[in-house]
Amino acid sequence: DVSMPVGIAPVGLTGLNWANGEILGARAAEKFGIPFTLSTMSICSIEDVASAVAKPFWFQLYVFRDRGFAASLIDRAKAAKCSALMLTLDLQIQGQRHMDLKNGLTVPPRLTPANMVDVLCKPSWSFNMLRSKRRSFGNLEGQIKGADNLLTLSQWIAGQFDPTLSWK
Repeated sequence: DVSMPVGIAPVGLTGLNWANGEILGARAAEKFGIPFTLSTMSICSIEDVASAVAKPFWFQLYVFRDRGFAASLIDRAKAAKCSALMLTLDLQIQGQRHMDLKNGLTVPPRLTPANMVDVLCKPSWSFNMLRSKRRSFGNLEGQIKGADNLLTLSQWIAGQFDPTLSWK
């Protein structure tokens, strides 16, 4: 049952916009009686969100080449009592985001004078993010053999998407 016919769609990296962003989003959805969908590419893990809310939420799953890892995410979502599984294909071919490259939003992140000024002009955001314990992909971190830092994790992610892939 929902209070209105809307829900919060999966948004990756919400926790980089504000510390614990996915947890805050799930709590807001719960308060207003609408579904919340946690992204596979979230900063807060399935378990982090499940421990912060009383009602079940939905989980969005990418169709990864690594079927074993995808199955482990499904098992984790079941254990967290997620009430729906959403399959999405929007990262099968990664987009070229020229402004991200210009702004230093790369892996590993590149500090530029412009983004240093930007951070300094937002002290409340900066302090909020410094206090957060979550700074990586919560559903992936520590789960993938050989992907023990942001660069190797990013390389693993990039290798998981294939536009010709079929799940048999």
